[in-house]
Amino acid sequence: LLFLGPQAKLKEDLAKQLAQKRESCNFLVEAATDEFQAKQKEQIAKMQADYNTFVVDSDSASNLTLDISRLIDNKTVSSLSITPRRKSGPEELPNCSKICEDSVNLSFNSGFSEFARILNALERNEPVMFVDEFSIERSSQGAAHKASMDLTFFITKTAQKKS
Repeated sequence: LLFLGPQAKLKEDLAKQLAQKRESCNFLVEAATDEFQAKQKEQIAKMQADYNTFVVDSDSASNLTLDISRLIDNKTVSSLSITPRRKSGPEELPNCSKICEDSVNLSFNSGFSEFARILNALERNEPVMFVDEFSIERSSQGAAHKASMDLTFFITKTAQKKS
C-alpha cells in the first residue's frame, strides 16, 4: 500500500491533465470550423455595436451639442443654453486607457410635461447620455419654469503625440 499510494495519485493527476488536453484539442478543432468563426465575428460585431451605443468617437463628440439641440428643437422651450461643465475638457477615468468622460450643463425654460419629455428623449438617445442631476424651479410668472440638467457621456481618447 505504501508503494501504490503515490502511483495512484500520479495516475489521477495524469488523467486530469489528459482530460484538460483533450478539452483544449476539441476546442481548437471546433474553433477551426467556419461556423464557429462566423459566430465569433457576429459576437464581435454585436460588442462593437454595444460599445458604439455608449461611447462617442472623439471626432464626433463636438457634434453632441448639435444633437442635443436637435432633440430639444421640436420641444417647446425657451432660453436654451448648453455649456461645458469642466473648462479643462474631458476627465480621465481610473483604470481606463481608451475612454474618458465629458459633461455639459443644459438649461432652459419649459413646462413640467415638456421637461419630462426632454429628459426621456435624452435618456433614450444614442449615443447614451447619462443625466447626472436635474432640477426644475417653479416659476411665479406663467408656465415656463427654469430647468437644468447635467449630462455626462463617454468619448474615446484622442491619440496624444509625445514631444
